[in-house]
Amino acid sequence: IVAGTFSAGEQVSITATGFANRAAPGLGPIDTPEGSDVCPSNCLLPGAPVMSLVARIGSGPWQFVGAGPTVLTATAGGDLEIGVNDNFYNDNTGAYYVSVTPVVNVPGNVVFTETVVTDDTDILNNGVFVVANDLGGSPNALVINGVVFGTDQGGLNGPWGNGVGDFSVDPFSADLDALLTDLAFSTTLSPVSFSIGGLTAGTDYRLQLLFSNDLNTTGDRVDVTIDGVTWVLDDWQPDAVNLIANFTASSSTVTVTFAPGAGSTGESGRAVLNGYALHEAPFINAQFTSVSLSTTTLELGGPSALFTTTFSNDTAAVITDAALQTWIDQPGGVYRAGGASVVFCGTVLREIPPGPCTRAQSVAAGNPLAAGSGTLVPGPAMARIELKQGTDVIIDTVSIPITLVDPSPSPVITAATPNPMAPGFGQLVTFNIVNGPGLQRDVDILWARNEATGVTTSTSNFVFGGTTIRLDGALRPSSGTAPATIWVEYANGDRTNDFSMTFSATPAAPIITGVSTATACFDFGGTPIDPVNDRLVAGDWVRIDAQGLDSSTALIDVLTTQPASFVSSTAGLCPSTTGGNYWVQLPPGVAASAPFTLQIRANQSNSGGAPGDYATINLNQ
Repeated sequence: IVAGTFSAGEQVSITATGFANRAAPGLGPIDTPEGSDVCPSNCLLPGAPVMSLVARIGSGPWQFVGAGPTVLTATAGGDLEIGVNDNFYNDNTGAYYVSVTPVVNVPGNVVFTETVVTDDTDILNNGVFVVANDLGGSPNALVINGVVFGTDQGGLNGPWGNGVGDFSVDPFSADLDALLTDLAFSTTLSPVSFSIGGLTAGTDYRLQLLFSNDLNTTGDRVDVTIDGVTWVLDDWQPDAVNLIANFTASSSTVTVTFAPGAGSTGESGRAVLNGYALHEAPFINAQFTSVSLSTTTLELGGPSALFTTTFSNDTAAVITDAALQTWIDQPGGVYRAGGASVVFCGTVLREIPPGPCTRAQSVAAGNPLAAGSGTLVPGPAMARIELKQGTDVIIDTVSIPITLVDPSPSPVITAATPNPMAPGFGQLVTFNIVNGPGLQRDVDILWARNEATGVTTSTSNFVFGGTTIRLDGALRPSSGTAPATIWVEYANGDRTNDFSMTFSATPAAPIITGVSTATACFDFGGTPIDPVNDRLVAGDWVRIDAQGLDSSTALIDVLTTQPASFVSSTAGLCPSTTGGNYWVQLPPGVAASAPFTLQIRANQSNSGGAPGDYATINLNQ
């Protein structure tokens, strides 16, 4: 199938779930998008697993995708084609569910980190202290998180002025509030700059630039540039932010230039600066180069979404103690942790060797157990992904727009019929499920567990159609009854509740335990008939295995409901002497295109007593 068109150089991330059968149901293994075995030379991708998901862009070669996430790069423009790796498709069943997400390219070679200031610890103090100052008309000498701020106003170049008013109304500590209360600002739309001297060329530094303005929009859309690298500082109000720049000094002076950003006005394009701090600090030159999310819609308190990031260590040294941390941000200072994991780039846990590394992780949106502040609500949000060293050093950050929605109700099994039932006798059990999609044949799976024995079914309990399942006979208790639990796992990842029912060793009424093919009476060489997938027609012989019939009589008859017809023991029906096996030739009118019910019963005596209960099985389903 075609799943979009991409230009040369563009990337796409592909993930897949589901189950498929390479041959008719029951004749081949059930595969996932990872496939199994090895596909021969006439497959789409010879040598790759059979039934695996593969893809190509334009005239490019077919590539293995599997369950993903897998990132493909278009070497030339063209359609994205997705296929299943096989050499004969007419007998395939099942379905794979594929998610295709264009990869968002993140600007490279920028070693800036923008963080929201919430308390004193957001002013970093690791490294060797160089200088820090509070700027504005009423500067204060302060100590915040161990950083000593002075009141020197030197280094401001251009038409800077001092703001009058309280530019910080956030609930900070007294010292942090005093630092952010006043500010310096650009009095015109012309670019202005700020310089710090006394640096040592070739030394790594960390410069923290502090911004707060709760009075107006001045400074809300400004481009900040250091050594030719620009950070777009926009739409940060009403938060207070710390723009951290890690750099290697190219000379004895570092100069920061502030210029009006794209779309700025007379207010928002004029820079503000409340204070700064400079430390000698190890320069960790690593950055995100791409990021993709499996979905940009997250349910509050719902399932996680997968994301794939590629980041690059642009130094010759290994970065140690590396981790990924995700956050969900919303306006008003609301943020909640979305998940974390240590980095593994294929060599040593927590280490990033020189060069690129791709890492998959999940992100979720939750209240209130996730760390953070405020309450996430349905609506626009940002998924913020941090590449960190240790707990304090943020190496790089990227944010992707997402949408939060209320959680969907989970699918719930409300009833099972029959209940109790005896698994493995050829019977089908029907489930009522609310808040969930319809069950899909050979794709969705019903799991069942005998609580008395602890036996749990494997993936053999695929749905036959609608809401009917035939359960594995291994679940049947050896005698009496046993408590049981059933649940459904949908191919899309949804899971129902655990539903309690009862499994019985033998049903109350006579039962048919199986139906097999036959060629004539007393033929034991046939194969089991699948009530759902196999098709029977008029004239076919079948062997019926039954329990609970009165074996003391030969007065047996069979009723078919398509057409409504009796077959008696004197015409086309052969009972065994044990009462356990019966051979019947299906009467005229039975067609493969329509389901029918086969019922067998035994009269209670040879003298014409009342007939017993019917044992029943549905065929051609």
